[in-house]
Amino acid sequence: MLDEQTRDAILQVRDEARSSGVSAFFTLHRERSHLLRIGNNSVSLNTSEDLTRLDVEVLDGRRQGAYTLLGDIAGPAVVRAALDRAVAQAAVAMPRDYDPIEPAVARD
Repeated sequence: MLDEQTRDAILQVRDEARSSGVSAFFTLHRERSHLLRIGNNSVSLNTSEDLTRLDVEVLDGRRQGAYTLLGDIAGPAVVRAALDRAVAQAAVAMPRDYDPIEPAVARD
């Protein structure tokens, strides 16, 4: 479930990028997985993992930059730093032979 603090941080940075003319896309993936391995009639391994991944993609004409952040999102400063890295990568990226298509999002 997406908590309000994380959602607000991503939306705030998204709006800042839009107002400054940066074409940025944010994808958040959260996963909670559990593994229970049974062998020789006993439990040999019991682990769980909480994963949070934020993918930031920036399009600058035919240039594209991306950055992936693993871990909890503490606030807008963390998301802004990820956006800045993606913008820096797009600035030095090799131009593509085609115009990349921006993802269409039906709603927030």
